[in-house]
Amino acid sequence: MTIFSSLYGEFSLQRYPATSDPNLQAWEAADRYLLHTLADRYSVLPDGATVICNDEFGALTTALHLQEPWVWNDSALAHQAIANNYERNSLTSSWSALPSIDDMPSGTPIGLVLIKIPKNLSLLEDQLARLAKVVSGSTIVIGAAKAKHIHTSTLTFFERYLGETTTSLAKQKARLIFCTPTKKIGLSSVESPWPKTFAYDGRPVSNHANVFSHRKLDQGTRFLLEQMQRNNWASEAATAIDLGCGNALLGLQAISQNSALACTFVDRSYMALDSARRNVVQWFGRQEPHQFLLGDALRSVDGKQRLVQDGSVDLVLCNPPFHDNHVMGEESARKMFTQAAGALAPGGRLVVVANRHLHYHSVLKKLFTSYELAASNKKFVVHSCQKV
Repeated sequence: MTIFSSLYGEFSLQRYPATSDPNLQAWEAADRYLLHTLADRYSVLPDGATVICNDEFGALTTALHLQEPWVWNDSALAHQAIANNYERNSLTSSWSALPSIDDMPSGTPIGLVLIKIPKNLSLLEDQLARLAKVVSGSTIVIGAAKAKHIHTSTLTFFERYLGETTTSLAKQKARLIFCTPTKKIGLSSVESPWPKTFAYDGRPVSNHANVFSHRKLDQGTRFLLEQMQRNNWASEAATAIDLGCGNALLGLQAISQNSALACTFVDRSYMALDSARRNVVQWFGRQEPHQFLLGDALRSVDGKQRLVQDGSVDLVLCNPPFHDNHVMGEESARKMFTQAAGALAPGGRLVVVANRHLHYHSVLKKLFTSYELAASNKKFVVHSCQKV
């Protein structure tokens, strides 16, 4: 069933990218709860702009389409999901996609802010600190999430950056957050602490708030970096892809080992790509000849085009995600492996680091005739696959 019913109407909604899991839908109880409460409390929504944060598939945005909302997301795929669902429902009113690295447009009073609470509370902190610059005491601010995902630390961020905060009772395992901004527009005394920097190999690594392992080097990436230093994978390549690049450390290491290498950094996250670009410039003084591309694995955000030509790449490096916000699964990783196999030239190599319990070797052996378990420890494995 794809029909999302709310007090603002019924809408046909689908997840994007599509999933094979029949239990996953394009909305959750928190979306219903928020919209019901909004309609119940306000017969007329406030004047000024409506801002919707972290709407993954468009349940809130489509329901409130007459508000012509600004939609602030870190995932380019979330913006594509909303565009798809607008088209699916023949909605003609406009909405504005705001990448997470962009600030709210200035000069327009904001009347309503709706925030789906992200898994990564650093992203929430960054968003609240930046919203504090543009909201006023008359702005209605409501957060929503599953009750189990709202913690004391969540409420503390709202109070620190915006003002007095209360919560609703739980309903269908969802809970709402109500916040009354108390600071004057533009006079928030607390700045966002993001982006932050940690050091690797004596050099700075810049990280926006929603980048994977944004506070310190994660153990899986560290293990793969060690294996890269022990092997000549990068030195033998002319072209490489850091797939799902995050802060770009895998690509940075590859370029460090081979200054002639041209690396393409790919991620769905605006914050990841901006962090990657910053780090390449910090390490090497310029971003050329490297590329930084938003995508769904190795396809464009809308899924219609290949980001690189088939058979054109010598090396793909990948630390694939197995969490997508609060959802666990292997679909993203499998898509990455399949598309990497197509992108690689004859003799090209895919190198993957993963947790031991993820049985990626069975998938990789079906895609590549040449497979090697390159390294392993108690927690991680490194798979090396070559296209013959």
